[in-house]
Amino acid sequence: MISAVKARDAAAALSTFTSPRSTLYLAARLGEQAWLRSVGRLAGRSAP
Repeated sequence: MISAVKARDAAAALSTFTSPRSTLYLAARLGEQAWLRSVGRLAGRSAP
C-alpha cells in the first residue's frame, strides 16, 4: 500500500483494503489531514 500511495495510485492503494469499512476509515483520515493542512496554510503556519 505504501508504494501505491507514493506513486499516487489511488486505485491500487484502495485495493489493499478488503472491506468498505477500512476504506472509509482511510478516506476519513486522509480527508482530516488535508483539512488540517489547509487550515494551517490559511493561518500562515507550515503544515505538520
